[in-house]
Amino acid sequence: MDLGIQVHIKLHSVREIAISVMILLTSVAAFGQQSIKDLNAKRKKIENNISRLNGLIADSDRSRKITVENLNLISQKLGLKNQLIEQIGSEINHLEGQIKVSSHSIDSLNVLLDAKNEQFASVIQKSFKNRNSEQHLFLFLLSSSSMSQSYSRIKFYKQIMAYQTKELEEIKTLINERYMRSMELQGNVKELRYKQNERLQEAENYRQEIRLYEKRIDDYKSRGNELRQELKQEVRKAEEIKNQIKRLIAEESKKRKADGRSSSDVKLSKNFSDNVGLLPSPVKNGLVTKKFGTSPHPVLKGVKVNNNGIDISVAKGSPVYAVFEGEVSKIFNVPLGGLAIIVRHGSSYFTVYSNLKNVNVKVGQRIIKMQKIAEVEGDSGANPSLHFELWNERNPENPAKWLNEFK
Repeated sequence: MDLGIQVHIKLHSVREIAISVMILLTSVAAFGQQSIKDLNAKRKKIENNISRLNGLIADSDRSRKITVENLNLISQKLGLKNQLIEQIGSEINHLEGQIKVSSHSIDSLNVLLDAKNEQFASVIQKSFKNRNSEQHLFLFLLSSSSMSQSYSRIKFYKQIMAYQTKELEEIKTLINERYMRSMELQGNVKELRYKQNERLQEAENYRQEIRLYEKRIDDYKSRGNELRQELKQEVRKAEEIKNQIKRLIAEESKKRKADGRSSSDVKLSKNFSDNVGLLPSPVKNGLVTKKFGTSPHPVLKGVKVNNNGIDISVAKGSPVYAVFEGEVSKIFNVPLGGLAIIVRHGSSYFTVYSNLKNVNVKVGQRIIKMQKIAEVEGDSGANPSLHFELWNERNPENPAKWLNEFK
């Protein structure tokens, strides 16, 4: 085989290996950067929620009264703290993986560099054996049998020199790449140590707050009769809203029998049903502190609490917004629960907003999505929160699955 072909094949095979390794390292690095971005976004969300809870807990502490809402806030904060510790653990696992990847990358670059050096040495040795000086090269050219052969030899010599220059540049690039990988590895190790220390500190903070929470629970348990009274009040609130919904549905049903369903109402209900997981939150900067459905009472053992909606803790006086366009169907008082508004969204869906004050809409008024309809009520004895429900005819649905912020 012609020497030029041999040189080209050998250099080409090494270059293919180099390209494959570079593509692998680049794709791994890109994946690592995306993973870091995702992990940081998750951590940021958890930290923001903890910050919100800290503000709500501080407001509650100023009232000097321990309430179920207060305990729910602390319980939720503890849950987020635990999530934060787990999140840091995920970041640690990711960094350990990046360290392994960087280490393997350095090993791969070392192998590739050795192969290039060996290949380059072999090419030069075979190309210039017995012709390692300008004199030998000159004699090599003079020994040509024709001008054409002499020209071919000059051309081949230039090709060899071009390959030599290119290989030297590629070797330099590999050396630089290996150096950058080493720097990245050192940075990953340093960040890993920082994350490990941070996780230990968060775990200690978590244990301290668990002890504080347990103390508050013990203090609260001594008020058993008061707790049961509060629970009865919550049941009365839920029943009042439920009864208002039933009456409203009965009225709407009677009206539809007389007038029939309007096409606009049917269309509005269809539009509403297409927004599962897309509706905006009825309040800004809020946190769900009571979830939908049945759950154990935070203090009273064996007692179950049912919630037909969700409770979103916010600052006192926070604006309340309609989550979708519709018509205000009812405004009424809830026993010990402020005012409530029911908004009808077409022929099937209703949203309920309670624990309100400063209502600025009227029954029969058409409202648009994100229109302010009231403010959140709050007193000195409880954390301000909006009670929000979503009904499909006579059936309450979990609002959290409908709201984009809490799904």
